[in-house]
Amino acid sequence: MRDLFTCHVSSALVHSTVFDLSCRSIIVQARADVTMIRDNHDGTFSRIPAYFYTTTRIVNRAQEFDIDSVLAELNFKVQQFNRRGSGFELERIVRFVLAINTYRPLHGSTYLPTPDWLVRKHCIINVNNKDDNMCFLWSIIAALYPTQSQPSRLSHYVKHQSAVNMAGLDYPVSTKQIPHFENNNPEISVNVLTTDEDSKSFCVKYLSPHRSRTHHINLLLLKDPSNPAKRHYTYIKNMSALVAHR
Repeated sequence: MRDLFTCHVSSALVHSTVFDLSCRSIIVQARADVTMIRDNHDGTFSRIPAYFYTTTRIVNRAQEFDIDSVLAELNFKVQQFNRRGSGFELERIVRFVLAINTYRPLHGSTYLPTPDWLVRKHCIINVNNKDDNMCFLWSIIAALYPTQSQPSRLSHYVKHQSAVNMAGLDYPVSTKQIPHFENNNPEISVNVLTTDEDSKSFCVKYLSPHRSRTHHINLLLLKDPSNPAKRHYTYIKNMSALVAHR
């Protein structure tokens, strides 16, 4: 099983030219579409598709691409799949992709503190990502994997990165990229609201056309009054509380 993944990862690296890191950092995620097979012990076999993703990894001059950790994570996920007692084993890799995005930090972070008038509403989760500009991803994961204990702590969500497909998206994520995100993640739809500090009101920045998906997530995009280019996504956990008494 490891040899199968090793062959595909090595091939992807050979054909990739983006590991020239003279000018930038990148974020890399491995994705494998595979066929699983099970012997039915009656002369027949059952086959099903399966999809495995690794967590995203930042690669730059100081942090080299660790192929061994990618292989170990993929193999671990296949083992987890097999532990469910289904009897299926990996037969072949149908498609293997190294999804590579540019990583462009804005002064190290896009984090913004929650304004006091919003804090009093107790309606949003503002993940404290002071060391990166991945607030969109963390807000999505905060919605998908809620926690009652200190929900603003980033450590709750890092382990769930691979549950969201961010292939083809650049950080920080603009609202123009959200349709691409929704195409990547067909069970998730996203709305984005922005604030008007003067009137303490809200307007819709992005309205999803998808109405019947399993997970519908509302985000609030905060703005830095001193730097309009700096924005920060937060997760709206209670829309009614947010818009009450505007």
